[in-house]
Amino acid sequence: MGLGCAAAARSDEVKTQIAFADVILLNKTDLVRRTPSTGSRAGSAQ
Repeated sequence: MGLGCAAAARSDEVKTQIAFADVILLNKTDLVRRTPSTGSRAGSAQ
């Protein structure tokens, strides 16, 4: 059972959006750093 043209285009759009969200998530996790002394996240409430 094949996908119709509209369904295939929608599937491609979904894949593109997921890939973009992964990039944003990875960029945000790079901003969170752990402090060497406590191992807790920098900027978090203690």
